[in-house]
Amino acid sequence: MSLKEELTRQIIEQGAKRKLQRSLRFTDDDIGYRIRFMHRHPMPPGGEKLPTGEYPIGDTHCYIEQWLFNEWRVYSWGQARCSPSDRFIKETGRRVALKRALAEQEPHFRTSAWTSYLGRKD
Repeated sequence: MSLKEELTRQIIEQGAKRKLQRSLRFTDDDIGYRIRFMHRHPMPPGGEKLPTGEYPIGDTHCYIEQWLFNEWRVYSWGQARCSPSDRFIKETGRRVALKRALAEQEPHFRTSAWTSYLGRKD
């Protein structure tokens, strides 16, 4: 099983378990794509630091999915992880994860994805 197939399977399984941010859709060469983010952050109530003086490590995953054969399949993905000394900020994690997901894509594809992301309404 390829990495993309494995990630697609994991997203389907995790979809019911974790709430994914609403997707951002765009097209490139008449092919439909969407960008989805998943945040995992074990922050204690009130956002306090751990007894060690550090924050819990959180991460953000970015999945760029392609509409193919009547289903969404992972086309590219990226991940951003917090350092224990950093505060978890969703917006920063989204930008880093999206940048990593788009690192090996063509310039026109990256432009379409960033235009969709920056034009969103939270």
